[in-house]
Amino acid sequence: MNIYDLHNDFLTEIKGYKKQEKYIKKCKDQGLLNVCSSVWTTTMERRDAFGAIERAKYFSEHNDVDFAVEDLHFATTLDDVQKVADLDPIYVGFTWNDDNNLASGANGFGGLTEFGSAAVKVFETSGVQIDTAHLNEKSFLEFSRVSEKPIFCSHSAIFSLKNHPRNLKDYQLKIIEETGGLFGLCLVSDFLTEDKRANIDDVVKHIDYFVCGFGIDHISVGSDFYGTSLHPKGISGYKTLLKVKNKLLSLGYAIEDVEKIFFKNAYDFFNK
Repeated sequence: MNIYDLHNDFLTEIKGYKKQEKYIKKCKDQGLLNVCSSVWTTTMERRDAFGAIERAKYFSEHNDVDFAVEDLHFATTLDDVQKVADLDPIYVGFTWNDDNNLASGANGFGGLTEFGSAAVKVFETSGVQIDTAHLNEKSFLEFSRVSEKPIFCSHSAIFSLKNHPRNLKDYQLKIIEETGGLFGLCLVSDFLTEDKRANIDDVVKHIDYFVCGFGIDHISVGSDFYGTSLHPKGISGYKTLLKVKNKLLSLGYAIEDVEKIFFKNAYDFFNK
């Protein structure tokens, strides 16, 4: 099964180039064709953040993966923003879960700042996609009004199925669909179910809800591997996603549509 993962934190959580390289080789043996791995900077000072991003860029160039940046709290000037853009991540997320000088995260109460609006223009002019995954509802809506690009969310789930501040409401999903954007379903139990631990059926329920309401062409997967220990039962790596594929096929999904969900939609989005 071909897989394009929109969000995996291995570049932050696995320490050392050789260990990262070994992990990617193992994943590619399991069907992974492309992955966007984030540099999570929330606990980093400016110098350390730029150093981590530069190392991620080097790794991505030599191992055929994409890197992203999660949380731009350290970028306090437009020169900083341009420096990040010049390193050419596949996408950037303005916040993690709290507020910063660009926008407000899922646990925050503010919105997109004036500086954040200026940063949007820098990244979009530079061809860097902006990720809405960690924005709160107000920041998401304000960003969608400023952005001139399709709206992208790398790893989230559906608010109508699980009330969680990181999940998107139907009108937000509609914005993604109408702009030709992309939604990555996050494989985190807290986002998927009220139960302590999600299962394969919960994952399929979120996929099916999106497909029925917003079409087959705008959904993908953002696993959040290495970003959480609370993955659904039975999902522990890329090979185990075959269980989700088989469940979708048993419900009547065409093989072509399953291929869209796990690979083609993401590939087409980043290769238009």
